[in-house]
Amino acid sequence: MANLRKGLLGVVAASVAAGLGCAVVTVPDHARAVPSVLGATERALATRARRALGGEHAERPLHAGVTAARAVAGGAFDLLPAAEATLEPLALGEVGAAGSGRYAAHVYGRLLNARASVLDLSRARTHAAVYDRLAAGSKTASDRLVYGVLGRLARAQQALSGGRRLAALRHVRAAERAMARYLAAHPEDEDVRTLYATHMVTMAAFLPVGRRRRLRRAAEALAHQQAHWAELSPRARNRAVAPGVRTVFAWWWAQSEAALGRTRRAQRAYAQVVASLGPTPTVAQAQLAAAARAAGRGETVPAIRPIGRAACVACHARTTPIPGFAGGGAR
Repeated sequence: MANLRKGLLGVVAASVAAGLGCAVVTVPDHARAVPSVLGATERALATRARRALGGEHAERPLHAGVTAARAVAGGAFDLLPAAEATLEPLALGEVGAAGSGRYAAHVYGRLLNARASVLDLSRARTHAAVYDRLAAGSKTASDRLVYGVLGRLARAQQALSGGRRLAALRHVRAAERAMARYLAAHPEDEDVRTLYATHMVTMAAFLPVGRRRRLRRAAEALAHQQAHWAELSPRARNRAVAPGVRTVFAWWWAQSEAALGRTRRAQRAYAQVVASLGPTPTVAQAQLAAAARAAGRGETVPAIRPIGRAACVACHARTTPIPGFAGGGAR
């Protein structure tokens, strides 16, 4: 589920960047940033993905597509079109309704999130169709809510691509209300709380309207999440797939508190960023921890980032630094 939560960044970024209501906002350059050089781990994964896509595993398109998707998440964004082309038939064909096809649809949705995170709305209709299919086939209330929200936000993209800003805003607000209602009824669901927090942080980063309200809600949700980390589902905190995930969420908590001017709470959250590191932190985690220590000394740190494609790298890469973020280098 961690990957799905991260994927929300792409859907939300696209939904707000072209303008909602009276506000027109563009995606910041640092959200578009991609690694100039991949670290050793990500280079090796990208090499394996290219071999798989090149025909070595032609009889195993799901394997090739998923390998490529993992390489994209780690920073090899040049593989995005080929990964999409490999997974799309599996995700949208008859087989996509269940089993391995459903997994292909899940991964394909994540890839479309990466496209949307830089305001590429060319696949908005397909994006919505993928999440609608996943929502319809969900067996739990939590999954129905998650995929339903992502589908709603994809339809906001669709509306924006047709110039219908108010319709897009209605979809965004409906998604927010759906998450709030669900959490009121299921306060124990830390996975959905994480989705809600990710949405609020991203909207606050891109859209001035309602910014402080969304920052407050993000800060509250992330403080709760960090204190109840063990209650997330195993897939939501899977460090094998997303080794930097807890550190990134702690960082967003700190950034939200700092943006609200709540200094003491921000200091506590920045301390949690450092505490979240394991014995072998990733390059991205080391970058965030260094920035958190600097903030603890009263130094200025980048505001509400990493966002967009850089957030994929921050969560999923092991040896590649966060693009557009000071400090650290590939190893």
